[in-house]
Amino acid sequence: MKQSILFLIQTVLIISGLCILNSCGTGNELAKKAVAANVESMIVSKAFIFKATQALPMGGTSRTLTGDYDLNVKKDTIVSYLPYFGVAYSAPMDVSDTGIHFSSKKFSYSSVKGKNGWQITIVPKDVRQARQLFLTVSEQGYASLKVTFNNRQPISFNGHIEKGK
Repeated sequence: MKQSILFLIQTVLIISGLCILNSCGTGNELAKKAVAANVESMIVSKAFIFKATQALPMGGTSRTLTGDYDLNVKKDTIVSYLPYFGVAYSAPMDVSDTGIHFSSKKFSYSSVKGKNGWQITIVPKDVRQARQLFLTVSEQGYASLKVTFNNRQPISFNGHIEKGK
């Protein structure tokens, strides 16, 4: 009799635990879908900030970024404040201008949703420094950015996107 009661209690506890784990998994899936919908709305509305956490220069080792480096995308403006590590084929006129610092009001923006997230191409038309920016964003908001130039080696960044201010 004691054994059957213990067995019954153990069975109830196991089934309860499985039900709790199953409901947590469903909640986790709902949270992932909510994040994916939030990322999609930011990309479609052109209102997000790419926060760079790692720089990957073409000819060097990756560097963890400790500063507040970002690419701010709005409907009418793109503002870049990113570092640059790599080879420049011509010297800048301003010696203090060593990073990827620009503001653009004339640009093309195209986004395509793929299997694993979004592919975004930005082409600034009123900036001489950067030629194209390719941004790949996962459904969870993790992103990589590749910047190509007219007079420098390309550089890539890893990071994430968040809602613009």
